[in-house]
Amino acid sequence: MAGTTKAQVQLLDLDDITVDMEIQPRADGLNAALVNEYAEAIQGGAEFPPGRVFHTEWPTGDQDYFLSRGFHRYFAHQKAGREGIRVEVIKGSRNDAVVDACGANAEHGARRTNADKLKAVMTLDALFPKKSTRAIADMAKVDQATVVRYRGAVMQSITTKRGGKSAQPDVDDEADDTGRIEGTDGKQYPRHRNPVNVPPEVTAPDKRWPATELFDQMCAAFCGLNGRAMQQYGSLAAMIKSDDFMPGAREQAVHMLDGLRRSFATTIKELKG
Repeated sequence: MAGTTKAQVQLLDLDDITVDMEIQPRADGLNAALVNEYAEAIQGGAEFPPGRVFHTEWPTGDQDYFLSRGFHRYFAHQKAGREGIRVEVIKGSRNDAVVDACGANAEHGARRTNADKLKAVMTLDALFPKKSTRAIADMAKVDQATVVRYRGAVMQSITTKRGGKSAQPDVDDEADDTGRIEGTDGKQYPRHRNPVNVPPEVTAPDKRWPATELFDQMCAAFCGLNGRAMQQYGSLAAMIKSDDFMPGAREQAVHMLDGLRRSFATTIKELKG
């Protein structure tokens, strides 16, 4: 990963920053109330610490600034009507941004939940499947036991699927990072329990063709988004039109949905043809 010692604080236009929501580290996504609170503070003259981006220059001459820290601050600046935001600029790739985001808030900021830690481990394990348990734990800034539990749950799930049964890893909502428990004699012993604190909606990948798995993930992500929108707002369109949705992102969302519509229509036509 690119070293963070060469970071330079710059004022970048919001439109020049690549905001990839798959990089943002919180399991529950953005907190709209927090964005509103930050936006009000910005409008009142408050200045926040800089965010962080990783700068990639492509052979074509194009460049990307991948946001890794400061997602709430980014959208707060957008909602407050600002055109730019102060960020630490580090030379690096999207993968560098992912690794940096996965370790964010480990020492400062809002404390990470077990779900946040799990998302970090899942993201890094998918990105670097050949990395050792220690390497994944170091990047995610979690105990190695957390990585062991997750990888154990994935393997158990795959084995169960191959046996023709439904894969549903057990959930331990009280999972900690120590992997140890105190005995009646007061000494610490390894904690023997069911693997990893995997939320019910998370399913482990199987060993099919990677493109099939990618398609499953895309459909599951959209269905999850649509379901949450239906539950909280009545429809996906109502959510996008609501005050909770960032005005600057609304037009982009419409553009993306229209692009998906045309892509789906073309794909269905080709498959049926």
